[in-house]
Amino acid sequence: MMNSIKKVTLAILLTTMSLTATQAWGLGKFAERLKNLPLNNPTTESSSSDKKSTEAAALNVLVGLVKTESTEEEVAMGQDMASMILGAAKLHTNKKIQNYVNLVGRNIASQSERPDLPWTFGVLDTTSVNAFSAPGGYVLISKGLYDLLKTEDELAAVLGHEIAHVVHKHHFNVIKKQSMVALGADLANQKNDKKIAQMATSMLGNMMARGLDKSSEYEADRDGLVLAARAGYDSSAMLRVLESLELHGKRDQTALAHMFATHPAPAVREQEIVKVVNSDIEAAAVLSPAQGRIKHYR
Repeated sequence: MMNSIKKVTLAILLTTMSLTATQAWGLGKFAERLKNLPLNNPTTESSSSDKKSTEAAALNVLVGLVKTESTEEEVAMGQDMASMILGAAKLHTNKKIQNYVNLVGRNIASQSERPDLPWTFGVLDTTSVNAFSAPGGYVLISKGLYDLLKTEDELAAVLGHEIAHVVHKHHFNVIKKQSMVALGADLANQKNDKKIAQMATSMLGNMMARGLDKSSEYEADRDGLVLAARAGYDSSAMLRVLESLELHGKRDQTALAHMFATHPAPAVREQEIVKVVNSDIEAAAVLSPAQGRIKHYR
């Protein structure tokens, strides 16, 4: 089984057809074919003041969930979730890196089924290796993960994965379901805000610690590589990212502890990706002309 997977993976990585510079930032001939490839349709330790702020953000998240669902409420929930993440790790101060990641991310998001979301991307100032997404178009990757990436194609693969989570509302739907079950449909009318906020904080914290289910991660891997390929990037780049994560995890398990706790093993994800490879995806498995640009933003 592993030998056949390696052979297919090698075939993808050795594809040598070239792309034009235009294809690196838009829909090229391979990406045009990929445009018709179907994606699954999206479904409709801190101070006391920091703790209170986190609880207030969590309360806002869950109160919003009992209202009629709208894009505005999804974005608001994402803002609150992103603020909770930023409470644990601040944004990196290098503005050039931030602008660069936003440029690449928004280009890929423009190829998704939800291009009109207020997509926002950021690099967290932490050496741990991980990436996060929140409803409404918020995507954050750690500086530790960014530094592991060797090409812009690999950055595109990582961002495509997180964008796919947002497109499919993976986090949004999990939180909504859990909150409705735990707190009831009349949450917004409850008077004990402190107790609700504590429950909300615990619920969101548990979800972030556990991560999404495996099917959601496999779906994000598959659709992420399609989105990156639509934007003119190497469709096989995620395989190289996963190989790098596996090697880095063997050298430093601490740096990848949270990612390994919330995601399937890299080798298993590679196997799942190979299962969905078709002729269009394989044809797009070529390095983009933009591959080396990431070196200018180290």
